[in-house]
Amino acid sequence: MKFTFETAIYRGDDELELRVTYELSPYYPATHLQPAEGGDCEILDAEFLGVIKAAPLSINEWEALQMECEARAHQDAADAAADQADYLYEQQKDRRMMEQWESEL
Repeated sequence: MKFTFETAIYRGDDELELRVTYELSPYYPATHLQPAEGGDCEILDAEFLGVIKAAPLSINEWEALQMECEARAHQDAADAAADQADYLYEQQKDRRMMEQWESEL
């Protein structure tokens, strides 16, 4: 799953806004045949907003963004699952209403 969020980093007194896109690999719990795997965050893109030209991210800035992605990952995945559940619920509700309407004809 891919997620995007906006954040800021500070270079001296300057605040630079970024749009970060990261991917969260699916988590598979351990079984008696294989260990747990997945649930890894990987930054795909970190784009400066409103800055024509900025120096590339330093290793420390990149690591801070990685930690922010990892901190957000659980909630972002939960929100995406809730949105998907809401969508499926609305689809099911619409189908039932349509079936009821057709049966009344």
